[in-house]
Amino acid sequence: MIGALKSRLRRPRAGLAACAAAISFLFSATGNAAEDAKTIPLGVANTSWDGLSRFVELARAEEHAERVVAGGTLPYGELQPKDAIVLVHPTETLDVESLTEFLRQGGRVVVFDDFGTSDSLVEHFGIKRIPPPERPKESVRGNASLPVARPSGVHPTIAEVPFVVLNHPTALDHPNLSTVLVVRDTKGHEAVVGVAGAVGKGRLFVVSDASAVMNGMMRFSGNRTFAGAVLKYALEDDAWGERGGVLYILSDAFATRGSLAPRGPVAEFLERALARLKDEARKTSKEGLGPDLAWIGTIAAAAMILMWLRKRAGTLHRIELPRWGRPVSDLAEGGVGGHAALLKSSFLTRTLEVIEWKNALEETVAARLDAMPLPPQNAWVARLVDEQWIDRAAAIRLQDALMKVATIETAQLARGAVREPSSGEVGAIVAVFEEILSRLEGRTGRPHP
Repeated sequence: MIGALKSRLRRPRAGLAACAAAISFLFSATGNAAEDAKTIPLGVANTSWDGLSRFVELARAEEHAERVVAGGTLPYGELQPKDAIVLVHPTETLDVESLTEFLRQGGRVVVFDDFGTSDSLVEHFGIKRIPPPERPKESVRGNASLPVARPSGVHPTIAEVPFVVLNHPTALDHPNLSTVLVVRDTKGHEAVVGVAGAVGKGRLFVVSDASAVMNGMMRFSGNRTFAGAVLKYALEDDAWGERGGVLYILSDAFATRGSLAPRGPVAEFLERALARLKDEARKTSKEGLGPDLAWIGTIAAAAMILMWLRKRAGTLHRIELPRWGRPVSDLAEGGVGGHAALLKSSFLTRTLEVIEWKNALEETVAARLDAMPLPPQNAWVARLVDEQWIDRAAAIRLQDALMKVATIETAQLARGAVREPSSGEVGAIVAVFEEILSRLEGRTGRPHP
């Protein structure tokens, strides 16, 4: 069938004779079966069924012949707002920045593409390609691959167009552009296949089928009318003034020159490289990993491995024990041991020293009296006397020391500057605490008689 052309556009070009036989059967016309093997599908100079020669002839009939440039080079840097560009199934990476700037200045860009490299351009404006309806309501001879598109909305390109026959198209998803052509399925749903919209002072027109304007499809009256209307729309005068510039018709692989967007050489190189990478990724998703991309990927992977080995192979690493296997410092220990380590540390202040001594004393008292939590201060001091751990004189000294510590703690919690206790004050308090701790820890053997 004619759809074999789409497969050939996505794969190495082969089997042209079989495609010619299929289309001759479809249209019941003999045509030129003796096709030149070097003819480019969808080429502007191709006069066979899969060429664009009739589309180019129509453009030259609509406008002055000297204003139509078919094929050759697209000079980005020489484009004027009065010019127009028609892209049919481009296969080379497009300069999206230059085309966008061209549109903003007032130029017009028409895209007929389904499986070419225009993705980067249309996606820049929020347009995405999506699958077409599986069961179109209207098609040629019941072939779902040849759906019939109908006009939708109001646009000069479809004012006199009854229908457009498509060949293995894709569909479009767009958020903000105006719908021009749709394909309806058997359930009444509409798939958009043509959109138009303003970009700055310019106009963008996108149709999701490259073969809609090829020679074989131009046999349909609706396709011829539509193609002529699109060509006229590309160069007609605009609200901002007369146009009448050059009409560039480019397809397949075409050369480019210069740049319209103001960019430095490094930025231009990076943008082109990124666009080329995106194109290769799209081709890979459709055709599989090609030999060139596979070779480049292999070299890149090998280079990354060598860089990693160079960085890591000669590096010596210190063996460290896991956290659970490391020794715990004395300061991290709890209980009396931790307090003792803190009391010996170099960063200890006199205020903190007194408080730590008090904490150590209270923990020891709680252990000796088996009182958890510890009762109020007067109560546990009285119990120490009653259980003969200390005498009444020691209890009086302890109460006095605890009172001084309470005063220091109150000053510590108060706002403003804190006066550190003197060395003599700390020494007197610590001496009392050491005396009591000595008795509680059994250094004298038994409770005080």
